[in-house]
Amino acid sequence: KRVALHKQLQNQLEEEEAQPAETHFLDFLRNLARDEEGEVCDKNLDRIKLALGYLSHRYHFADMRKWVLVVDRHIDYQSDKANGGNGKSILINSLSNFLQFAEVDGREFLKSSRDRFAFSNVTPSTDVVFFDDADKNFDLKRLYSKVTGSFEVAVKYKNAFTIPSKDAPKLAITSNYAIADDDPSTQRRNFQVEVSDFYKTQLEEYGLRIADFHGGKLIADKNGGWSSSDWGHYYAVICDCIRLYLKKGLPAQAEESITFKRARLCSISSKSFSQLILHIIML
Repeated sequence: KRVALHKQLQNQLEEEEAQPAETHFLDFLRNLARDEEGEVCDKNLDRIKLALGYLSHRYHFADMRKWVLVVDRHIDYQSDKANGGNGKSILINSLSNFLQFAEVDGREFLKSSRDRFAFSNVTPSTDVVFFDDADKNFDLKRLYSKVTGSFEVAVKYKNAFTIPSKDAPKLAITSNYAIADDDPSTQRRNFQVEVSDFYKTQLEEYGLRIADFHGGKLIADKNGGWSSSDWGHYYAVICDCIRLYLKKGLPAQAEESITFKRARLCSISSKSFSQLILHIIML
């Protein structure tokens, strides 16, 4: 019986080894990194990996603290409606499997009555503060102090407390808009990652969801149907992202693709033009 069981297990092992390994998480990152021609761009993929590698731990290179801003490369600057669905939130939320997250509604952050206590759910154990779905008027300047010095937290009906800069949580932002800010001080603190419209295009043209490209499984979701092999691959990719960050660090200079820069500049221009027309009408 033991010989038969050994043979059965041996055959099962050989069958599993003959099957290609699942690479859903890396495939997801590669789809986010596609360029205008639909090809995977190694430079874009590196930036996505650097963002994950930077956010995956508390370690800070001295004087190189930034926030990570994840945006869509292709933005309809003429539309007032946000068009998401490209996987930005999934990308950042994938890190919540092993990091402590504090989420802040990016659309509510600008409301002055709530600003003071916007970080009230941050604790000394928080690794990442995540602003999901930031509004097009999101003021990045409000985050300067959070990436340059200690991290102060105000809590209602309690004493405020401060997290030292060396232990401060990192900041991640996703937005469906081209947040306009050319200020050098802002750009110095901004590590921008642009994701492709691959998934949104597939959904609009063919009705295919993100899960449909990954065996019906949800990306990095504990209840998404991933196998132990999927999770092993995921953590291997995360380790590679950390390795890449520790080797290269984040770029000192801000970078934008021509496609995104055009959309951002057009957004600024159309807003200024609208204000000019309104001013003329009011004269």
